[in-house]
Amino acid sequence: MKTTLQSNFNGVAYHNYVACYGNTTRGRLDFGRMSNGTTLNRFGGGAFIEIINRNTGNWPNYYSWIVHTDDYLERSTLAEILDGTSNTLAFSETVQGHGGDLRGFSWWGGACHFETFLPPNSPQPDFVEQNCVSTIRLNPPCLVHTVTTNPIRPQTHAARSRHPTGVMAAMCDGSVRFYSNNVNLDTWRFLGSSRGGDVPGNF
Repeated sequence: MKTTLQSNFNGVAYHNYVACYGNTTRGRLDFGRMSNGTTLNRFGGGAFIEIINRNTGNWPNYYSWIVHTDDYLERSTLAEILDGTSNTLAFSETVQGHGGDLRGFSWWGGACHFETFLPPNSPQPDFVEQNCVSTIRLNPPCLVHTVTTNPIRPQTHAARSRHPTGVMAAMCDGSVRFYSNNVNLDTWRFLGSSRGGDVPGNF
């Protein structure tokens, strides 16, 4: 008899696809280095942008690093995808979490995203807001990021799938492509940005 694990949270279904929040972090921070080890991986916009509150001052709450500032667009329209819709990622597969792990629970802002900071199906852990259950074999690796736990590593989720060699992802022009786990990391990050002015090249 086959047993199927149920992925649900309070009776609400999980999903298999998540939205691209850009090439760095959930909070749209410049983060990490490019493959040359010196060039900063700068946030270059994203197909989707999460806004919690407008930043009219120093917000004392937990979400102060997601708020809107004058430095970033409050939304992304097709006209604002300056790198081209065929060169900008919109959605990717994700691996649904089990045992209370909320990845794939895309009704919630903390689980509905991926960034191209990490390559597809990275062995490095996702840094999640909460409900990381890395002890279950079916779940990808993860650690919890808060202002007091792992503060130097902002929240980032990799694109993930059950395919052994890569992920399926949709571009902003509606096309769907398969990206290898071994895709050039600089190229992958360029594809994650919507207005970074970068050229992905051949992939």
